[in-house]
Amino acid sequence: MVDMQNPADKSGGERIGKAMNFYRRQSNLSQQAVAGLLSVPYQTYRKYENGIDPIPRNRLSAFLQHLKIPPAEFEATLADINCAPPVDVTEGVSEDTLLLVDSFITLDRNGRRNVLDMVKTMLQKKMNSPACKTDRKKI
Repeated sequence: MVDMQNPADKSGGERIGKAMNFYRRQSNLSQQAVAGLLSVPYQTYRKYENGIDPIPRNRLSAFLQHLKIPPAEFEATLADINCAPPVDVTEGVSEDTLLLVDSFITLDRNGRRNVLDMVKTMLQKKMNSPACKTDRKKI
């Protein structure tokens, strides 16, 4: 595994954090939930996932065990992350949009479904408004 005890290995911490983020999301777990599984404060886990603080080996091992991730699979994911070019997906995205996305992903499945239903309802009302009907006739 990447040597997280080596302070010069900054990219290793970032890659491990990205891999942890990937597996956490695949497991539909919040950062708070994983922090609880690892018995660390939420802020500490967030720093691990963001590559700010190195994750101790015992915590990484516990992460893999709790999420049932084979170490070889995790290593392969790290290799893929290492080869991928960095992409800034937030370029040109408003702060409101980023806040909305960050908030949305922390919701459980029912919460996300409720938000999506609300948005669909708002869009249907907008599409049925007189102004929108006039705009559609022009097309």
